[in-house]
Amino acid sequence: MQRQHATTPELSAYVREILLGQTARRYANPDHHFQPWWYFGEVMLTTWLPFVLTWPWALPYAWRQIRSRGDARVLIPMMWSTLVLLFFSLSPGKRDMYILPILPMLCVALAPGMVFAVRQNGFRRLLLGFVWALSLPLLIGGLMAALGEPHFEAKQEAARGLTGTGDALWWMLALVGAVGVIAAMVWRTRYALRACFSLMTALWIGLGTVAYPLLDAHSSGRAIMQRARDVAGPAVSLGLVGWREQNLLQAVGPVAEFGFKRPASEQFLAASSWLRSAPLQRALFAEASSIPACVDTTKVIALGQSNRREWVLLRADALARCALSP
Repeated sequence: MQRQHATTPELSAYVREILLGQTARRYANPDHHFQPWWYFGEVMLTTWLPFVLTWPWALPYAWRQIRSRGDARVLIPMMWSTLVLLFFSLSPGKRDMYILPILPMLCVALAPGMVFAVRQNGFRRLLLGFVWALSLPLLIGGLMAALGEPHFEAKQEAARGLTGTGDALWWMLALVGAVGVIAAMVWRTRYALRACFSLMTALWIGLGTVAYPLLDAHSSGRAIMQRARDVAGPAVSLGLVGWREQNLLQAVGPVAEFGFKRPASEQFLAASSWLRSAPLQRALFAEASSIPACVDTTKVIALGQSNRREWVLLRADALARCALSP
């Protein structure tokens, strides 16, 4: 039996948005995430550690394999990685995640070269230096936050929305740093790979079991949306102004939105009319920078920071001086 596929206007609009808006247009004519052409080089050198430390030895080794034997196991993934890097570098809009597919391909291409690198004293010294360079700041910074000046800890926690979570994150960082320092002292240059493995294992266990659970509520927008619901009340509908995707995803209770792609000023005008039509049952959740000058700031309820943005709650009385229409 042949299945019939109905094409609706909504489905067609979705396909156009994903294929053209989210892919082709974002590549050719992006409206955010502008970066210079060399941006991905910076990403690889900083976020692909310690893998990139093998490159001074692994890349020349791979080149010799290509020249002497034309080894396709090295040549094909290297060519593919180069083309992908070039493709995304040509677009004005860049994000670090765009080139993640290159990482496993480079690992395949450079695997023999990495084995060669591990045997070199220069690489082992460089790797041990990396272990020290990462371990000492983690140990010292973690202890400073957990035991030292309270202002330092409060500043770091406020910037990340961690107020009231205790010192678990800082003790975890200090412990990871201590593991790295001890491993570097025990294994030294000869077994620098073991020291690095110990440090990275401790770091990823700490991130997965302590850091990410603590940071999730703030980074995902869950905490700010729960705070907005607690302040507004369980039955109040929240109108979103200047919102981000995670705000709608993590919203608790009834919400309304006034266009994601519309300018924040237009969203606010539409939201104001919506709020005034039922002032006792509605409130506005808005990014602080999207509020016009007509709003009475003495009646604005600050909700705090999330995703490096300040968020507030507005009720109808805060809009008394704002125009009723554009």
